[in-house]
Amino acid sequence: MNEFTALAISFLGITTVRKFRAHFGVSPFICYLVWWLLAKAKKLPTGAKPIHLLSALMFMKVYSSEAVLSSKVGMDEKTYREWNWQMVGSIASLAPDVIKWRGNFDVLPGFDTSISVDCTDVPINEPPCPLRECWYSHKLNRAGLRYEIALSIIDGDIIWANGPYPAGRWPDIKIFRHRLKHFMREGERAEADKGYRGEPHHISAPDDCHNYKQRNVKSKIRNRHETVNKR
Repeated sequence: MNEFTALAISFLGITTVRKFRAHFGVSPFICYLVWWLLAKAKKLPTGAKPIHLLSALMFMKVYSSEAVLSSKVGMDEKTYREWNWQMVGSIASLAPDVIKWRGNFDVLPGFDTSISVDCTDVPINEPPCPLRECWYSHKLNRAGLRYEIALSIIDGDIIWANGPYPAGRWPDIKIFRHRLKHFMREGERAEADKGYRGEPHHISAPDDCHNYKQRNVKSKIRNRHETVNKR
């Protein structure tokens, strides 16, 4: 049992990895790894403790009111808010060290795709501006920001993160054409859903297959990507 598991038991009575993930979005081991990476890079806020990392992860995963979440970790709302944004900023600063575009990815036997790509929308408060439709996400049915995520097909690692974009103004294919397309090698293609039609030299669509086995593998790749996006 690591310190993060002990804290989850102490404050929330969490005794299983499934419940830990439901509250914090990751496993106790990943919590430990994030803490270690922050400490190694000297990016931990002064005075930070493991409970502050847990509270920030719960804030991002559960996204309830400060009054509710602060009470769960034994902090007043002001302290909770200050530590949350410090820790969220520190976690975000790790992205360039963790999410790396290697530019040379292996492909599955019988396929010409080495990565999968899809966009995920994150809800935001309605912006106080006249162009509200530019923020509207049809996926969320409310205002949102859109991020493009790419995974390595072989190992499932996140190797690309691009955004944010106003969800109502930037469809998935437009975001792909804006940046990721220009990083791909000649002849390299990405596995993607129907929202990426129009780029046959760079995108392998769901129906771009020759038999049931290929269709099944392609479906599993997209399902894995959806799971990553939901987290």
